[in-house]
Amino acid sequence: MAKDWREQVETLQRGAAGGASAGALLSLVDLLVLLVHDRLVLSGSDWAATAFVSLAAGLLLGGGAGAVRALMPGRRPSRLFPALALALLAADVVVLPRLYPFFHQLLALGAVTLAGFWGADRRSAPRGPGFRFGLRMAATGTLVLGPLPVAVALVLTDGAVRETVLERTRLARHLLAPAALFAEAPSSGETDDCPWPAPVPPDGPPMRPRASVLLFTIDALRADRGGVALSTYMPKTAARLAGAWRFDRVYAGAPRSNESVYSLFTGRPVPYLDFEPTSVDLQDIFLPADPQADWQRRYPAPIHDTTPTLAETLTQAGYATAASVGYVYFLPGAGIVRGFQNIRDDAYRLYNRDLRGITSPAVADTLLAQLAARDRRAPLFLWAHFMDPHAPYEPYPEGGTATNETEPARLFAGELRRADDALDRVLSSPDLPEDRIVVLTGDHGEEFGEHGGAFHGTTLFEEQVRVPVWLSGVPDAPPAPDSTPLALYDLMPTLLDLVGVAPPSTVMGRSWVPRLRGGALPPRPVLMSSTLHHTLYGAVLGKDKLIVEPANGAMAYYDLAADPEERENRVDALADPLSRLACIVLAASRAPHP
Repeated sequence: MAKDWREQVETLQRGAAGGASAGALLSLVDLLVLLVHDRLVLSGSDWAATAFVSLAAGLLLGGGAGAVRALMPGRRPSRLFPALALALLAADVVVLPRLYPFFHQLLALGAVTLAGFWGADRRSAPRGPGFRFGLRMAATGTLVLGPLPVAVALVLTDGAVRETVLERTRLARHLLAPAALFAEAPSSGETDDCPWPAPVPPDGPPMRPRASVLLFTIDALRADRGGVALSTYMPKTAARLAGAWRFDRVYAGAPRSNESVYSLFTGRPVPYLDFEPTSVDLQDIFLPADPQADWQRRYPAPIHDTTPTLAETLTQAGYATAASVGYVYFLPGAGIVRGFQNIRDDAYRLYNRDLRGITSPAVADTLLAQLAARDRRAPLFLWAHFMDPHAPYEPYPEGGTATNETEPARLFAGELRRADDALDRVLSSPDLPEDRIVVLTGDHGEEFGEHGGAFHGTTLFEEQVRVPVWLSGVPDAPPAPDSTPLALYDLMPTLLDLVGVAPPSTVMGRSWVPRLRGGALPPRPVLMSSTLHHTLYGAVLGKDKLIVEPANGAMAYYDLAADPEERENRVDALADPLSRLACIVLAASRAPHP
């Protein structure tokens, strides 16, 4: 009996040792991906600390899987285990990155389990040198893993390492999720020390009193596709906007359409608006979120928010207001288009109920009909959102693009050309108001692997939140765009200021009219947030950008002048992590809804 017990212990030790070594090997692969694929920049000590945490995670999970494998009766070693483990890790890297945490947790757990099984099989045969090696590995693993919680707590007090482990790594971030329990949210004192900047009253008479306003938003139009490069990606629209003011450093309130567009319409950052989880039934009725609802029909919406909108304000000022929508969350029940008198949803009902349809031609048809039928006695506020550049990207044969782009980026560029052709039909209509302001912008950006991800909604990095703004109908545009960081929610007070309508008292954005008059816009923080799966807050002031996840204390600071690609988190180099930005960010995270 004693011999059998000792043999079982030895088998368990060998399995755990082999599994731990295989798990650590998988963690090394994960770190290599972080270095090569994500091109992350860390100091030597931070790389060492990150490697320690990652290897500890692999040792812990791999060793546990190996111990379980060693005790399985009648098992057959499989040479497929390492290949399958690497395949799951690869899937964790490339398949819908950051979008579905539970799915990625399963991938990570599956990968390390298979690696542990393989390692256990390689160490389970009773051989002398192998057994001694297994005992040494088991002893080493015990020394490392025993104080793991304390070690993780100590290591993660380093800001750059904490952010890397909890936000960037694949295995460690999913396998060490409890490490967040040791994190402390950043603190910058009382939020009253940095109140939101007071609104600046209009200076001088309106530049375009009671002019019509035509606002066009293009889904996922990121700054480097719609700024100086607009003539490449949307050449017809660029020709129509020749001579317009161009703003290239504008930040969306959020990297998702629902929140960003409503933030634009209300002139407020997203945290200061009342969004709540909603679901949409098959009759397009908006209800409190049903946990069982299809994820595509379960998004935040301001169904009970009462903040005055741009459409409401202009309607009260005597404008005729009209909108053409092709997306379910722009239907009236969602609250985003509150205040529009004439809302046409043909593009959604006929072509996009599955959220995969092509809508730009239908949106253009509706806009042309609305322009032809408009009340010519009143100025017009017209808004339309061109949804087609949203994934999944559908090929557009007429959309030629640069050959050096990836396949998703080429398809995306084709979708922009589709929207360009549709918008050109609208901008060439003889029914356009003669006295008009035309605005073109994006609702958020789109990622094409810059930080190991894709699409949008998951980060506050530049590619997902920075958008262009073109403003036509205001004379004397400068030859170069303004470099001051601005907010997309500034558009509401800017447009109201231009046409001579007083903004509501709820507005937190600022008018750009002083810049349009030839002056300068003083530096002012820009606030943004992301709420998909976990909540991030970010702020930009000049060249400084701060991103915070209060739930686990992860914080990142980027010097956008020295590091425009946001590769190097320099938060630990700061004696005080940008107290003003941190204070504004933390105040937003605690903001009560209006």
